[in-house]
Amino acid sequence: MDKMQKSPSLSTDDLTLLANFGQLVRRMRRDIGQVVAGQDRVVEELLVTLFANGHLLLIGVPGLAKTLLIRTLADVLGLTFRRIQFTPDLMPSDITGTEVLQQDPVTGRRELVFQAGPLFAHVILADEINRTPPRTQAALLEAMQERQITTGGVRRLIDPPFFVFATQNPIEQEGTYPLPEAQLDRFLMASRIGYPSEEEEIEMIRRTTADRPTPKMTSVIQAEELQTYIRLVRRVPIAEHLVHYVLKLVRATRPLMGDTADPAVPAFSTIASQDSTSSGHSDQSGYSSQNGKPVQRGQRGGWMKRFRHPMGNALSSESFRPDSDRLVSIHEAASPVRPKTFSSTPENISLVVAGGGSSSAADWITRYVRFGAGPRASQSIVIAAKAHAAMNGRCFVDRTDIHAVLIPVLRHRVLLNFSARAENISVESVIARIVAEIEP
Repeated sequence: MDKMQKSPSLSTDDLTLLANFGQLVRRMRRDIGQVVAGQDRVVEELLVTLFANGHLLLIGVPGLAKTLLIRTLADVLGLTFRRIQFTPDLMPSDITGTEVLQQDPVTGRRELVFQAGPLFAHVILADEINRTPPRTQAALLEAMQERQITTGGVRRLIDPPFFVFATQNPIEQEGTYPLPEAQLDRFLMASRIGYPSEEEEIEMIRRTTADRPTPKMTSVIQAEELQTYIRLVRRVPIAEHLVHYVLKLVRATRPLMGDTADPAVPAFSTIASQDSTSSGHSDQSGYSSQNGKPVQRGQRGGWMKRFRHPMGNALSSESFRPDSDRLVSIHEAASPVRPKTFSSTPENISLVVAGGGSSSAADWITRYVRFGAGPRASQSIVIAAKAHAAMNGRCFVDRTDIHAVLIPVLRHRVLLNFSARAENISVESVIARIVAEIEP
């Protein structure tokens, strides 16, 4: 275990507060477990995001209790909660608010009065966020980053705390729009919800089909107390060499040391122009469209039939390996033997973590990665690791905390190329190999 940084360190009052924090987290987990069966890993990532004062993107197919999980968390928090159902016809003013003309019944005077939208709340559930066009998706950017909304030239602050928990169906499904990279980067974590185990699914059936009331959640924390724990998380110390370790991990995801060009992969425009059968156009996200509308499956042009954009590999349900999130246990149990092949299948994940071939990191990163993670990823890993340490009763960050949050923080920030997709390589396996090759 890594040594604690000598200065700064937590005060005696902070250590007492940390002990209370551990009790609070255990109670929150227990209360959420009364409503949501299983999904312990997702609940942990949800709480890490909460106490790191970030936003979370939940990705999974319909029916996996994504909405129920976030609604239950809001009930436990005792904060104001708004659910926004994102649809193709949702306009930006529908979520930010708008000015309406009102008349005073006494004086007859008319004036514009701002009516706040659902974003003016503590906890926002952006349900199926990728069902709405990019114009409305972009309306969340200012609120997520600046905790404010500008309407009619007036800046309106959102009262803290403010969290956006967004649910998203896999992009490969019909009728969905990919999220802009700028908005993806605003999410502290992207958590993949997989199918429940057999025991968990049986418990889900029993709870939802029996004639018994749903457990009523009572708030265990208020807004002011939550802010206190968020500030406590930021005071958790991390050793300087671990900060450099995080930086090395993030920089290792960038092809050619941050150069966005990928010489091994032709540009999208080049591929599209070579295919005269393409009936639509594609933006930089690789999603085919016509007249600004998404093209349904089966209606895409010829080049889209032959190629699949790497974001599909990063966010599609088939490429996520839930077991790969446990980098720590896999890393410690892996054999030191280096494999000859680079595969993302579950049975080969341990071998990937153990080594990764004879080529240098820069070579294979350039071969498989189109865009690496930016500076915001390093910040997110550190603050998420601090929250993870505090939740588990530790007064300092060690390497296990970094590994625990690494994949959720990076999986939506690392964009693979066509070569990775063709060889069935996932973002998770790329991150696992980087962990194996970077010394702390």
